[in-house]
Amino acid sequence: MRARHSQKGGYTMTKLIRRFACTLLALILLASVGYAEKQQKEITVGSLTQMSGNFFTDCWGNNSADMDVRELIHGYSTVAMFTNGHYGIDETVGRAYPNEDEDGNMVYTFYISSRMKWSDGTPITAADYVFTVLLLSSPEFAALGANTTDYAHIVGQDEYLAGTTDMFAGVHLIDDTTFSLAIKAEYLPSFHELMLVRVTPSPMFVIAPDCEIRDDGEGAYIAPAENTDGQFTKELLRTTLLDPETGYCSHPSVTCGAYKLVSYEDNVAVFEKNEYYRGNYERQKPRIDRITFKQVFNETLLDELKNGTVDLVNKVSSADVIDAAKDEKGVKSRSYARDGLAFLAFACENEPVSSAKVRKAIDRLVDVDALCEEYLGGYGEPVYGYYGNGQWMIKQIGKDKLEKKLNLYPYDVDAAIALLEEDGWLLEDGAQVRTKDGTELVINWVRPEVSEVADALEAMLTENFAKAGIGLNVTKMTYEELSKYYYRQEDRSEYDMFFLASNFGLTFNAYPAVALAPEMQGVWNTTAIADPELEALANDMNATKNGYLDSYAEKWLAFQEKWVDDLPMVPLYSNEYSDLFSTAIEDYKPKTHYSWASAILYVTKTAS
Repeated sequence: MRARHSQKGGYTMTKLIRRFACTLLALILLASVGYAEKQQKEITVGSLTQMSGNFFTDCWGNNSADMDVRELIHGYSTVAMFTNGHYGIDETVGRAYPNEDEDGNMVYTFYISSRMKWSDGTPITAADYVFTVLLLSSPEFAALGANTTDYAHIVGQDEYLAGTTDMFAGVHLIDDTTFSLAIKAEYLPSFHELMLVRVTPSPMFVIAPDCEIRDDGEGAYIAPAENTDGQFTKELLRTTLLDPETGYCSHPSVTCGAYKLVSYEDNVAVFEKNEYYRGNYERQKPRIDRITFKQVFNETLLDELKNGTVDLVNKVSSADVIDAAKDEKGVKSRSYARDGLAFLAFACENEPVSSAKVRKAIDRLVDVDALCEEYLGGYGEPVYGYYGNGQWMIKQIGKDKLEKKLNLYPYDVDAAIALLEEDGWLLEDGAQVRTKDGTELVINWVRPEVSEVADALEAMLTENFAKAGIGLNVTKMTYEELSKYYYRQEDRSEYDMFFLASNFGLTFNAYPAVALAPEMQGVWNTTAIADPELEALANDMNATKNGYLDSYAEKWLAFQEKWVDDLPMVPLYSNEYSDLFSTAIEDYKPKTHYSWASAILYVTKTAS
């Protein structure tokens, strides 16, 4: 009995040791997997566009990199962009109910969730939404050179902006979770009606400390908080918004998007996941803990993807780079049509480009087909108006019909010369440059200092301008410097033409780009084009009833035809973008979402 008992005990001990060893091994493996997963939650995203630091609002200018940053860090807008270009009320934020008042204004009442918080844990209330509308419409904000037209369609904005009243009549703060906005009857119907009441909250306690929102029944207004001497002034906003080291525009400290900005210096921005974020309209929360966002360059971006210093590069348009990426192991790509275009924008307030004939002559001197072949390869094509090939209106109208209607100034040096002579610009015997009334025809052109396509365009313009008898002065600037002149934030009387590329907003609205009102000049109407008929066509397009796609598309085409007749810009091309990324990146679908910053919430990263 003893021997049998001893053998049984030894067998049991062996089993226990084996089980312990297996359990220990499993724990080690789990720990290593957990460690690996933790290490996988950081990615670096590269952009070919340099950030300019407008991370709060586009009221001082805009570029695609800044737009991406804003998408990452600001959230809970009343209206969300869904997949494939659709949009609607974000039910993660709350509910909205429209009701027409006795004056024909459409009043939207919003009931927001009480569960939303800022990135520091402070509750978000209806006052934060109301503050956004009041701030962006205030005379104090305008005094800083900001554009204040975002809510020009809200009842009472004219009086509030003018400073004749402190109360914004069409904006009401009802309680901590309820507010309302009234759209002026004159703006209705509107094809994009819901977008007129799209508001993102702003942290008043950061931007306007010691202030609060009040509403005595005649409209919301900003006042000193109880037991404080808080004052809402342009001097305050100059400090809280525009200080280069701490201002909310470039260093927003408290936000409510999927990510929060933790550092921005040397053109590199770092973001961490916002632990208080409840999710987007699908309740999707980010899977990546930390994102580094930086500028990259065509010459080196593939090397960075291969060596892991970059995981994803957004909006690549160079044919050479895209083709080379196809042969790289470990690199994937996703392509999609651009909702925007590249162009030569004129400063139409300046001679000689104030003349439409001069502008059309310059268009005739640009061989866009050759430019697309050299730079874009098969990844883009010419455009002939104010549109991008990613817009739904293109399919609605048809590309053949569009080209027939709009392609009025194909490359033709002789035709360009004829236009110049019609406009009175003559070439004297032996002269190199045309003159008119003793003035030489010289175009002062501003281009980005680092741009392959700008290099190709400069070579083309230099040659063709000389053939036509036009002088060309070229100034190279950083994107940040160029933008200040393009948006007329700096005196640009010395510059006539700018090379840029731009994407349209969440929805297409041509009115700001052609508006005549003084407050629309600069950030919105960048070219200073002034044609009442063009403005009326843009308004007519916007006044289409929501859902009437065919009607909107026909009005859009009528606008494009008039725009081409005025030609405030030379439209060049619309790219087919490619996003290049490491094979370790999974579930990245840029076609489904309107930016990488919205698509990134769904992304995971596997072990390298």
